[in-house]
Amino acid sequence: MAEWPLPTSERADMGIVDRLAHLQLEARRLGCAIRLRNVCSEVWELVELAGLDDVLPADD
Repeated sequence: MAEWPLPTSERADMGIVDRLAHLQLEARRLGCAIRLRNVCSEVWELVELAGLDDVLPADD
C-alpha cells in the first residue's frame, strides 16, 4: 500500500475529482486501485456529484 496526501492548499473543485478519476483509471490499468482515506467532506460531495463514488471508494 502507498499513500499520497492531496494538497490541502488547493480549493476543492472538480479538477481534483478529475485528477483522482484519471489516477484510478491508470491504477486499474496496472492492476491496482485507489482508495480514498480521510477525504474531506467538500471533496467527497464533489465525487458523489460526479457520480464517481463507486469508482473512487472511500474508507469510512
